[in-house]
Amino acid sequence: MAVSGDFHGTVVETLRMLAELACSPAVQQQGYDTKFIRALRGGDGDSAFVPTTTAEWASAALRDVRGVGVSNVHVQVACAGRAAGGFYSHSAMLANPLAYALFVDALVHDGPGRLERIDLTAVCGESIAPGLNVYDFLGMEAVSNVVGVLDVLLYGFNGSEPPLRDYVPH
Repeated sequence: MAVSGDFHGTVVETLRMLAELACSPAVQQQGYDTKFIRALRGGDGDSAFVPTTTAEWASAALRDVRGVGVSNVHVQVACAGRAAGGFYSHSAMLANPLAYALFVDALVHDGPGRLERIDLTAVCGESIAPGLNVYDFLGMEAVSNVVGVLDVLLYGFNGSEPPLRDYVPH
């Protein structure tokens, strides 16, 4: 199960244009049209190889050209107007109650997690996944924000995307 994966790149990469002298190689490779993301999508790399569930808040959708079973769930659509459908950052999706419910559903059943097997009234009414509390949520967000800032500020940007490693097919 992918939680808020960036299979199609991320808008965070766009921020590097605002601060061209401060960006890690990993962020430089995260744009939709970067060589790295294009290589990942190549050869149907943006299609699942095994039954897959994605819980997302952006464009993390996977295709299913192999017919293995894919559920792409936008939590803001599935839980629109309810607590679980509110704004969750990229990292906060790990604490989203619908993402958790989809994960459990995928473990209990064959194939990907399915919305039709989940009590959306109950799940969407919650704001945090079972077993977590507000301190867990805030701690995760704090760590994520620190990592994000360090990722952007601790590296010099040389004006171009780093070369692909030999293990990346291109």
